Amino acid sequence: ETDCEQIASMISALGSVGVDAELWLPSRRGAGPQPSVESICAYYEVASTFRVRTFRSVFPAPRWVEKAAHPLACLRGLRGSQGHVVYTRNIPMALMALKYTNNPVVYETYRRWPRDYKITKYAFSWMVKHPRLAAFVTHSALAARAYLDLGLPSSKCLVSHNGFDPHRLTPVLSKAEARQALGLPVEGRIVTYTGHINLKKGLGMVLDMADAIPEALFVLVGSQGQGEVEDRAQSMSNVKIIPWLTGKGSIPYLYASDALLIPPTSGPLEKVGNTVLPIKTFQYLAAGRAIVGPATDDVREVLKDDHNALLLQPDDLEGATTRLRSLLHDPRRMEQLSQQAKVDSARYTWTGRASSFVEFLSQSPVINAASLSEPKNT
Repeated sequence: ETDCEQIASMISALGSVGVDAELWLPSRRGAGPQPSVESICAYYEVASTFRVRTFRSVFPAPRWVEKAAHPLACLRGLRGSQGHVVYTRNIPMALMALKYTNNPVVYETYRRWPRDYKITKYAFSWMVKHPRLAAFVTHSALAARAYLDLGLPSSKCLVSHNGFDPHRLTPVLSKAEARQALGLPVEGRIVTYTGHINLKKGLGMVLDMADAIPEALFVLVGSQGQGEVEDRAQSMSNVKIIPWLTGKGSIPYLYASDALLIPPTSGPLEKVGNTVLPIKTFQYLAAGRAIVGPATDDVREVLKDDHNALLLQPDDLEGATTRLRSLLHDPRRMEQLSQQAKVDSARYTWTGRASSFVEFLSQSPVINAASLSEPKNT
């Protein structure tokens, strides 16, 4: 899942910039050996720059049980670890650590919880004003506004866009090399989407666009079984569905493409709420291909229309189809967008994000991030 990939990438990057980082996990009941640093890093293709510590918890269990059980298990360890900074994306973990320990707490989120789920407003109103909250990290300025409106001090708010790992983009392939390796047509235009394939992610509109642009091949990478999108695509000769690929498996598809697609709909952001500035954006930039996406407030923080991407009016099928077709028939413009995307990607590496994070914490009166690399300060 994307959240696990983000956590693994970030903790590895923190270790690479000198932080003494330790990943705390629930132990599996009766599952034999627990996850090792080596197995985790091999799966997520990150450097083993951190340690792993497991705690006995209710696991595996229903998600709502795990969300509460794991923080309770961690509290026992935190009470004896006063040098630790708690860095979490789990709401109960942040709340419990603030209430029941003396540890500084950093909470990170991509969601606009108080806006999308009013019931969370009270918990976050308490959290953002707590004196031991060291930092509140959001993946976009759009998300940050939901917490600043609750009283989060701007001095504790860090807007930190996600990133990519240059190592995972290797080997770099030409368009022809990638297509030959994947068995895709060497000639013709290819538009690619990578990620979860379902209607909630806006794939319905992508299929509508494919139907309107039959001269282009639309490659959708990330199928996890037969669903509504897969059912409809079966009758479309210019749509190719690729199963979910772990690690670097999807990278050659990026290099094989003329355009990389973020569905130009407002649904994932405004209706579902679980897609805010999708993490694929940064890998798309690094691939050095023309990016096509929605002109939504979150995406526009990173992508600029006619600069490093083609941004389309959300939910306007006719307009989106017209502009995408025009781009696909304009090699010079595609090349300009591709080159600028590659240039702009340099500011969005995971190690760069980790360095900015540590620099921000070094200004915090709650903790001294300069000591994070010292023994017993994790």
